[in-house]
Amino acid sequence: MKKAAFCVSILLALCVATVAQDSSYYKAIEKGAAIPVQPNQFKQMEQDALKDYSHAENYERLATAFGGSTEKVWAVIYGEVFCNLSSDADRRNAIGSLVYKAYEKSLSSNGGKLSVNLTENAQAAPGQAPFESQFEIAFLMAAAPLGNNLIPLSVQELTQVRKNQLSLLNQKKLSSNELMRWQQTIIAERAG
Repeated sequence: MKKAAFCVSILLALCVATVAQDSSYYKAIEKGAAIPVQPNQFKQMEQDALKDYSHAENYERLATAFGGSTEKVWAVIYGEVFCNLSSDADRRNAIGSLVYKAYEKSLSSNGGKLSVNLTENAQAAPGQAPFESQFEIAFLMAAAPLGNNLIPLSVQELTQVRKNQLSLLNQKKLSSNELMRWQQTIIAERAG
């Protein structure tokens, strides 16, 4: 559990550093949200999670907040972290459902062409590609071999797409980050 907590702390630092944007970013991602979260609330939730990275509930709040935004990429990432840390089966099922629905709704097929929409407002430091866009593109590339049969998406297909996504990122020798290393550890532990 110590190793997992350490990995989560590094993952969260990556996520918070990537997501820690100005208030215009947070305002933009809230367009169309049923219950808007104020920019200072997003920042506070991220800081709370960074400060107490092993507390699963911090990720539950973040997954839920981002689930109502245009940035579903963060809903699925924070949701997956919550599901890996929480011991509460009912809450894991609820957040797992949110993650599944975000992935499922992100996929669409038009004229036989598969597309994904997990982010609309990705931002990055000068000279760097946005993490959100890299995650989204890798997800689409991992889903493509399964074709248009992905819709509707089954849990087994989602699991395969996520494994394909990680494998693809490793094969392409794209710049590795703590999220990728953490997911690789989870896959290896479940396989072993």
